[in-house]
Amino acid sequence: LIMKLLSCFHDANYLYSVLELCAGGTLYDLLQSESTTCNQNNLSSVLERSWVQYYSGQILRALEYLHQRGVVHRDLSPKNIVLTLKGEIKLGDFGAAISTSTPRTVDFVGTADYVSPEMIHGYTNDTTTIIPKQYPAIDLWSFGCLISHMIVGESPFHAASDHLAFLRVIDYEKGEIDLDFTSVHDESAKDLISSLLSKEPLARTG
Repeated sequence: LIMKLLSCFHDANYLYSVLELCAGGTLYDLLQSESTTCNQNNLSSVLERSWVQYYSGQILRALEYLHQRGVVHRDLSPKNIVLTLKGEIKLGDFGAAISTSTPRTVDFVGTADYVSPEMIHGYTNDTTTIIPKQYPAIDLWSFGCLISHMIVGESPFHAASDHLAFLRVIDYEKGEIDLDFTSVHDESAKDLISSLLSKEPLARTG
């Protein structure tokens, strides 16, 4: 579920990390390829329902593993999820990860289409503080965006620029816009995405 660190070493200038080989590419690569197929064949979902369930289950297990150990990823996106040749999910790129043991002022990290409202508030207000029990909600928000991406081909907050994506998130949080889930035909998936994208962090459930 987590990309393994096999070894590390350094020279006078750099630190090197040796990671396990995940030769199946990234989830982003897969979704780009399947989006093209979906559009060409007028399909209703980028990935078939069974694959959405399979990948979502593995991603959720990886998040549970991290959260139970007091770690929050903070940059969950298709580009940071890799696949083995067997099609297994591996969560990688922990450059933004932090410990959840103490409250801290939010420092902005993440991918625009997947970043939660509280992370954006941290970007615009350096006094924004997140308490430990709220940390997992950052990843759960991104998880909701991921599920949407696997079904319709993009995050609900996708926009022409990072700035516009941030504005969509904040407008949604304020209730000024509603998200369009008409392309999500599976009612259980729609309910799950809506729950994960709750405006109240502690109300987000996976």
